[in-house]
Amino acid sequence: LKLPSTVGAAGQVLKNGSTAGTLEFGSNWFFEAKRATGSNSGNYDGSYAGGLTNLVPFNATNYNTGNCYNTSTYLFTVPETALYHFIASTTIDSDDSLQAWLVVNGSRNQYTDWVQEPADNVLCTTHLLYLAKDDTVGYHLYTGTHNAAIIDHSPHHTWFKGYKVH
Repeated sequence: LKLPSTVGAAGQVLKNGSTAGTLEFGSNWFFEAKRATGSNSGNYDGSYAGGLTNLVPFNATNYNTGNCYNTSTYLFTVPETALYHFIASTTIDSDDSLQAWLVVNGSRNQYTDWVQEPADNVLCTTHLLYLAKDDTVGYHLYTGTHNAAIIDHSPHHTWFKGYKVH
């Protein structure tokens, strides 16, 4: 087994090399986005009439390896083609959290819908997707007919996380 002769940078992990019996450094992309403290003001329109691709405004991060999550657009930009795992949780001011899905490249992504019945004020979802480099991923919370939901900034119940699996 031959190890690399250099030290990897922050956020890198050892993985099987392109030559048999070798290891090389590769990146392990991950982020954890949240609502900034005090950002409960403002209304989120997750209703059908409001559009199916409005993104939950996760406007701050706890960590963001590779700076792939944008706190202004609320999108994760895929740094390399791979399998990714996303997990999200939201808390709103009413019992209208019916459904949620991922928005990929500006469109509601198939096979990512989570439905909660009956509706509640907390919804937690998980998604596993194979994505191509430069794809963008955001999170949409569908709130039924509620077009003015206030999304809590709770560190326990409102966050969006993602990482490269393989």
